[in-house]
Amino acid sequence: MFLAAWSTYGFETAVCYTSELKNPKTDTFKAIFYSGLLCVVVYTLVPFAFQGFFGPRVAAAAGGDGCRRQM
Repeated sequence: MFLAAWSTYGFETAVCYTSELKNPKTDTFKAIFYSGLLCVVVYTLVPFAFQGFFGPRVAAAAGGDGCRRQM
């Protein structure tokens, strides 16, 4: 969860420094768009990397009933 909050910090940073850009009208849009695109790419690739490293059997075992306590 920390990584999700940290990676979206780029949106706020892009808006904070708008006054320092050469062309704020177009550069702000580019900064926000590309930071969002980067977040989507990272959030898409990370699960594939974990599944590729651990294998589909471990990924399948972690889901479903894996969070329930056995009593």
